Amino acid sequence: MSNEHLDVRRCVLPGLSLRKSAYPSELHHLVDAAVAIARSHADEYIRHRVEHQVGD
Repeated sequence: MSNEHLDVRRCVLPGLSLRKSAYPSELHHLVDAAVAIARSHADEYIRHRVEHQVGD
């Protein structure tokens, strides 16, 4: 989440599960943060990809 390099974000995002059920409860806040970062990202691909992954 802290890596600002666009290519890294584009490569990592498709491999992430963005479902809270895939992680222990103490990490759920990180899932929320990752989704929020992706949804507000300047890159159109990242914004589109996160919506595809979360099913919205």
